[in-house]
Amino acid sequence: MDSKKYGSSGRPISWAGRNQFSVPKWIKNPDPADIKSTLLDMYHDSEVDVKPLASGFNRVYEVEWPKRKAASKAIMRVMLPVEPHDKTESEIVTMQTVQRISSLYIPKVINSDSHPNNPIGYEWILLEYIEGTPLPFVAGMEEIDWILMSERSQNALIWHLTRFYRAMFEHRLTYIGNLWPGTTAESTKLGNLISPDFYWADHTSCVVDKGPFRNSHQWLSARLKIKSRVCQDTTSTYPTFAHRTEHIIKRLRRLLEDLFDPYIVEDTILTNYDLSADNVIISEEDDEAFLQGKARRQKPHKRDYQDDNDDWLPGGEEDHDKHILQYERTRLQNFFVQEMLRLCPEWVRVYASPMSRLQKDFDLAVGSCDDVVTQPLIKKWLDTIESGVENLRLQNLDNRRRPCVSNLGLAIRSLQDRIYDNTNTSDTVKRPIVGRES
Repeated sequence: MDSKKYGSSGRPISWAGRNQFSVPKWIKNPDPADIKSTLLDMYHDSEVDVKPLASGFNRVYEVEWPKRKAASKAIMRVMLPVEPHDKTESEIVTMQTVQRISSLYIPKVINSDSHPNNPIGYEWILLEYIEGTPLPFVAGMEEIDWILMSERSQNALIWHLTRFYRAMFEHRLTYIGNLWPGTTAESTKLGNLISPDFYWADHTSCVVDKGPFRNSHQWLSARLKIKSRVCQDTTSTYPTFAHRTEHIIKRLRRLLEDLFDPYIVEDTILTNYDLSADNVIISEEDDEAFLQGKARRQKPHKRDYQDDNDDWLPGGEEDHDKHILQYERTRLQNFFVQEMLRLCPEWVRVYASPMSRLQKDFDLAVGSCDDVVTQPLIKKWLDTIESGVENLRLQNLDNRRRPCVSNLGLAIRSLQDRIYDNTNTSDTVKRPIVGRES
């Protein structure tokens, strides 16, 4: 099923599928000839070449001015108008802010047009060209191929990331939302949140507050409201699924009151919810969410995946290779946390606290509550945590204060672990050595 959403320009976006299965479609692809003519008119060069690089939510093009002696290349990103004008403007000011307050190297914005009424027909950003390649990713194993990176490159990556996170933690904000241009050239302000939770397909029909949110309680409440509204729209088509989803949403709403304070104003930091191997560029000179996954603290040995004749067990060779990558990632995770502990102990205290663990799981449950694969796992997690909360209440009958549930973060198996184990059932090692999700 396809549906259409119209931006302020009147140019439609087509969505294939429904709800969490929806994917955006380009009704009309950007024409490289229009990009070429736009750049020729803008910079008055006699020649410019435009080559497609990547497609998906954005169309990415390599731009080259062959007659220029310096700065002869750039990257053009052409965007779907999921949030016309606003998303482009917020992306630009966010990149500029990160450049100003951190040492992380990200491409400079050369030019942009956040209005689609142009020859290209879509909003676009022209970015500085950076030499390098994306982190090597092994799709079948869902892991970075750390073996292809030298130890120097791995250490450089962690060095840059830890200093980036320290800089973000030291420049804390209040409220949850997107950065917007302020009243002066370098000033910013926090505005409404631009997130797939709010603009994805049928979600746009839900009338909810888009922020800025005072705290996580408000933000998560808005997301649950959207989930519930979309769920109600599927009742006639998928009644069993809709009933199961709505039941989980009701339970999450009750648990929300135990895990999040609705009255405080929370400190927040800038973050990238889509940090992946595809958008991290590394180079030989100076390399730079992909550190998350099951911990494997001891190096796998071939003999544990082989029979007595030194032949691979069924699936053993593939699992051995995957577990080697998990081990390398775990080593880098430990290095990252130790470096953060040295640079910014307060960040580690927040990151590693039992309550943070519960709250991260809750956020994951909200995002996955309408996923048929994860619903049984969320239900089991809710059964366990609700039982723990009730036991705490019974122990505090004489105390009118709300029971402290933070220690449940140490006692209850995390939802992240449950989902990981459910989607990675192949593990032929005779003596598995794994740990908690990081």
